[in-house]
Amino acid sequence: MFSPKVVIFTSLFIFFCSFLSAQSESKNDTIMPAFVEDVFKFGEKVLDKLTFPVDDGVWVVYPSAGYGKRSGFEAGVMPVYSWRENGFENRKVNTLALLMQGSVKGDFRFMNDIEYFHKDKWRVDSRIDWFKGYDIYRKLNSNNSVDDKTRYSLKRRGASAEFLTRLSFSSGVHIGGELYAYHYDLDISDITTNVKGLYGGFVSGIGPVFMYDSRNHNLAPSSGFFLRGGVLVYDNLWFSDFDFVEYYFDIRQFNSVLGNSVLGFQYIYNYTSNDAPFFKLPELGGKDRMRGIGYSRWIVDKHIQMVRGELRFPVWWRFGGVFFTETGFAGDSFSAIYDDLMLTCGLGLRFRIHPREPLNIRFDAGFTSDGQSGFFVTLREAF
Repeated sequence: MFSPKVVIFTSLFIFFCSFLSAQSESKNDTIMPAFVEDVFKFGEKVLDKLTFPVDDGVWVVYPSAGYGKRSGFEAGVMPVYSWRENGFENRKVNTLALLMQGSVKGDFRFMNDIEYFHKDKWRVDSRIDWFKGYDIYRKLNSNNSVDDKTRYSLKRRGASAEFLTRLSFSSGVHIGGELYAYHYDLDISDITTNVKGLYGGFVSGIGPVFMYDSRNHNLAPSSGFFLRGGVLVYDNLWFSDFDFVEYYFDIRQFNSVLGNSVLGFQYIYNYTSNDAPFFKLPELGGKDRMRGIGYSRWIVDKHIQMVRGELRFPVWWRFGGVFFTETGFAGDSFSAIYDDLMLTCGLGLRFRIHPREPLNIRFDAGFTSDGQSGFFVTLREAF
């Protein structure tokens, strides 16, 4: 959900305070120095001050900070609100996540993500995003080092939303539509070739969505099947500066194994037609797709495919662990060539930020078959 490394300080802060709080629970039969008990009490108080229960849910507010080569030092705040509707089925948790973050190099981001379920009938996923900073231009299927990329200033603002309704004959089948509307202001002075989208513009798309969801929980499923497919049509009829079509397909399966552990699988396919601007091409890399590929080395092309498996298991108290492997392909056609496939393997740590809901901050470290690596800290599971 959030950009890589933006909440490293947050995560370390949580780990420190949580460790102190957890240790205090097991110290009842142990004689400890007074200063250690004072430290434990301080940790408990800090955690309490970051959590704000209300009638229908809980607010959790954490400071956020991090460091990256692209943005330098970053700092901000990350409030998260989770709640359930009265009488609603136990497997659906509504979440509102905010991020307000700035960096020493001039980046600033405001993001608002909502996942909302209403009366076991309607589902809404929406995002409002405002970003000012710079990004990196990537050639098709490029996998060069960061020094071979062209940086450009970027202002991006807009919103996207997905509205789904459950069909009456099935508990898992949903149909609906998706809206996408963003404006991109770019300044790329080092590229002289004819690249579509070189000067930015307004991008708006509308299209149908189909979903089947039998998972037993939307945040942390331990069983069930998930399928989502859709088409977004970008056209000047709804004021888009670019006319193209985007297709996407997402399949997931979850099974309980080894007691409290969960084994999950996912397949993703994403395609954009020839007239898509470069900043809307499908990507491999980052916190959600091929986690061994860092931000500056993302791979882009017209077609991307990815298959992955992930084992999730409890570790201790609010902490959990993950082992994952992913393989993906980016190219100008649907067919993948075996020699072009990239493999990622890695591991991760999870911290549940809510004492009752399985809403996690995740740390993921991945390593690719060609020597790349990536480290990401963000909210919610990768899939």
